[in-house]
Amino acid sequence: MNGGSGSSPTTARRRPGWIGWPPPRASTRRIYQYFGNKEQLFAAVLTWALKQLAEAVPLDDALAGDLPEYAGRVYDYHREHPQFIRLLHWEGLHRAAGPIAAGEERGAHYASKLAALAAAQKAGALNADFAPSELLHAVIALAGWWYATPQLVHMIMGQDGADNARDTLVRLVAKIVA
Repeated sequence: MNGGSGSSPTTARRRPGWIGWPPPRASTRRIYQYFGNKEQLFAAVLTWALKQLAEAVPLDDALAGDLPEYAGRVYDYHREHPQFIRLLHWEGLHRAAGPIAAGEERGAHYASKLAALAAAQKAGALNADFAPSELLHAVIALAGWWYATPQLVHMIMGQDGADNARDTLVRLVAKIVA
C-alpha cells in the first residue's frame, strides 16, 4: 500500500511527530484513484493485514506439529494488533453476502496453512481426528475471540481468567489435538 506521497504505511508511521492517528492527510479522490473504490481499498487493507499476521506468525511444517504453540503465538499477535480481528468482523458484518474481498489471495494464504497441517498429520506429529480445515478454523476462532469480545472474557472469567487467557487457549488447543 502506498501513502499519498509515495511512502508505505510503515514509512508513514516513522515520520517524526506522527503518532499513528489521525493518519497523514490524503484526499478521498487520491485514495480512490490509487485503489479504485471502497471494495478494492478494503481488499488491499485486509490483504496487507493478513500478510502482516502471516509474516509475524508463520504456520510452517515445524510449527504445524505444535498447534498449541501456534495458537499461543496467534493470540499474542492479536493482543498486539487487535485491529485485524476488527477488520474481519467488519467484513463479516457488512460484506457477508457479497464476494470475499481478495478471496483468491487470502484463500492461497490459508491453503498453505492447511497443507502444513495435513503434512503434520501425515507425519504423525498432529492428531488426525479433525480435518486440517476444522483444526485451523478452531484455532483461528479460539485465538481471536478473546479480543473480539473482551467484555465476555471479563464477565465470564473475571480478571484472573483474562490474565490467564493465553495459557487457557494453549491448554484448550492441546486437548483438541491430543
